[in-house]
Amino acid sequence: MTDDGEVISRVTPLTRDGSVVAVADGVGGRPDGRWAAFAAIESLATKPIADNEAKALRLAIASAHRSVLARTSRGIGPATTIAGISASEEGVLIFNVGDSRVYQIEHAAVRLLTVDHRSQTDSRAITRFLGGSEANAIPYIDRLEVDLGTEFLISTDGFHQFLRETDLLLLKDLTPDRALASLFDMALDNGSNDNLSAIFCRIE
Repeated sequence: MTDDGEVISRVTPLTRDGSVVAVADGVGGRPDGRWAAFAAIESLATKPIADNEAKALRLAIASAHRSVLARTSRGIGPATTIAGISASEEGVLIFNVGDSRVYQIEHAAVRLLTVDHRSQTDSRAITRFLGGSEANAIPYIDRLEVDLGTEFLISTDGFHQFLRETDLLLLKDLTPDRALASLFDMALDNGSNDNLSAIFCRIE
């Protein structure tokens, strides 16, 4: 969860009992990106998402935004993207702020579930993030009905921007640990020098 080229990967089960799994990526060009990412994740982890309600998730993300904002005294303060999944017996909520993503990994296809918040005039600039104004911290949220065994990938842009979506099908061809290791190597070989964070999760 850094902005200095750290590589983080994880394979985890996602149980339908109120689990929340997320990645965060400190925004480049702003101070304390590593701290901002950890602060956002730490805040989100302490806020229960009651009955997997979208309203409760929005409040939890708003609280994470305030946690990042608390470090800003004047001028440009820290900021971070975030993306993840909240799961319950009713289904899953997919969410993101910024350009971190959630994918569903299907048998022969990869489906992007989130929306990149990027400038239309400058593809390198993101338009939403935690930290800064509240208007820029509004999350994209969607609800999905899922079955046991449904698989997801949550990743930062340093990972997915340097891969083709078809590359992600390695997660179906290899064990998740081996697939993630191969995908990280591919992203690095393709020139990524940003934070590479990815979580592969399966509904259990």
